[in-house]
Amino acid sequence: MLQAVEIPEDIDSLPQVLMWELDEFGIVVVLFYAGLIAHELLYSLGAIYLFTRFYSRFKGERLAGFHLHAPYRLGLIPLNARFPNGGILEYHS
Repeated sequence: MLQAVEIPEDIDSLPQVLMWELDEFGIVVVLFYAGLIAHELLYSLGAIYLFTRFYSRFKGERLAGFHLHAPYRLGLIPLNARFPNGGILEYHS
């Protein structure tokens, strides 16, 4: 007999590193090392703070996986042979 299994909501979410998701953490690391190289660590920490505040709010207002669909929506990557521009809202054949 089959039994119901509860699947967590965040099973498909990105892995967490400290308090950030993996996509946020990559930018945090880049900004941190850019500050170290430029000898401006204080400005770098400020940029990290502003970025994480803005990007976390930005991600919270959108559906999961929005950044995977953004290149199609902006027309940077062709959708497929029939729909070359993913940014078109209506398609008439």
